[in-house]
Amino acid sequence: MKTVFTFFIIIFFPFLSFAVATYTGPSPLTTIEYNNPANWSGGTVPGGAELIIFNTPVTIAANLPISSSNAIRVISPGSLTINSGVTLNSSDVDIRGAAIINNGVWNAHNIGYSNIANGSFTNNGTLNGANLNIGSGTLAGSFTNNGNMVFSANILVEEGTFDNNPGGIITSNGLAIRSGATLLNGGTLTSTATGSTGQLDVDAGGTLVNEAGGVLNSRMTVGNVYAMNINGSFTNQGTVNVGTDPFNTGSQGIKAGTGGSFVNSASIVFEIDPTNCVLVNNTGVNGTFSPGTVTIISGSNCLSTPLPVILEDFSFKVKDCNTTLNWTTAEETRFTHFDVQWSENGVDFKIIGTLKAKGQGSSYQFLNDKYKAAINYYRLQMVDINGNSDYSATLMVKGCSGTTTSCYPNPVFETLTVEGINTGSIIQLTNALGQSIITRPAYGSFEKIKMSGLPHGVYAVRIIDNKAGLNTVFKIIKQ
Repeated sequence: MKTVFTFFIIIFFPFLSFAVATYTGPSPLTTIEYNNPANWSGGTVPGGAELIIFNTPVTIAANLPISSSNAIRVISPGSLTINSGVTLNSSDVDIRGAAIINNGVWNAHNIGYSNIANGSFTNNGTLNGANLNIGSGTLAGSFTNNGNMVFSANILVEEGTFDNNPGGIITSNGLAIRSGATLLNGGTLTSTATGSTGQLDVDAGGTLVNEAGGVLNSRMTVGNVYAMNINGSFTNQGTVNVGTDPFNTGSQGIKAGTGGSFVNSASIVFEIDPTNCVLVNNTGVNGTFSPGTVTIISGSNCLSTPLPVILEDFSFKVKDCNTTLNWTTAEETRFTHFDVQWSENGVDFKIIGTLKAKGQGSSYQFLNDKYKAAINYYRLQMVDINGNSDYSATLMVKGCSGTTTSCYPNPVFETLTVEGINTGSIIQLTNALGQSIITRPAYGSFEKIKMSGLPHGVYAVRIIDNKAGLNTVFKIIKQ
């Protein structure tokens, strides 16, 4: 992926208040070289609250007494490389026509707070900070992440292209992509917003591409805002998990504004407050989820323009291990039929029955006595005379196949417990792409699965008990 973008000037230059010390010594830079006054302009080793300038190629090979009150500026023809195993602390970072490569651990306050002019920043290690600000129109630069980046505030992409390559992990409190800017995510990017302005935001003219293999998590912890606000272009070729953390009344999923483009060719999972729509399509939106898959967890469905049918209720009753679905319509206009769909995992649905439309204010009933699993998922596909269709909310019905197998807690944060299984049963854990995470035999009726190191999203736990002839699937939410 080609990376070209610019870092911009924010409000003021914090460097103006710093005393200045320029390093003139040899490379690699060690503690001995750092503490030698002869290696510094003015013959004085930098103290706190000083701007440290590197204008020659320098490799930092040891932990140095640079503190979080020291700002760093790298000026062409200089460059700065932080070796693996080194921890560097600083305040603000400013690059001017130079290159920075971080292979260690860098704890900085603001990256690009002043500007990155015709320079580059490559992170192969760990980069921790408050703000990452990218772009200004005339100050060209590049940024590539192959490592782990954690920003406690937000990432703002003003112009150009920012690459998070496969294997790269980025966590931030909000992400904004402005007009003319592009973000390419091939790794794992998590935007967890804690304020009303902290959501993942793509402005008109901005572009966000979640590439094949990329995982994009956008989560909200406040109400009355969207986890993703798309007024530009968003293309998903990987996996997107959108939701509230935890469920909050008023929190919503994706809003595509007028002129926004939302194209999904892979997998999107919504974990949304059940009282809200997950996607609001305004006039002029080019939004489509085909041919990809969409899973809605605890959310109502507003994925497209509403059909001329209004469901008044959708419920179920279980008797003698058979499930009866009941629903009533408040309005039916130019409407043809309902397809009743069933799934054992909440992702892959099949049509198990079709009921023709009766007319406004009608009641419907459907008995399922054939398709059964430990957990059953039901939804209605509603089709009008033009062939357009939409879906109801999804009902989850616990089966009564005789098995006492259970998985808890769900959602899970750290450790998942599987209980009530037979010794020798096979336990399989797969992600939303169907990729195998764990496959192992059960050594007893009580097993634990460590989930703490896995990304947020939807997982499937399958219990294969050949002895009892059972194949049970549980859908698990990792938070």
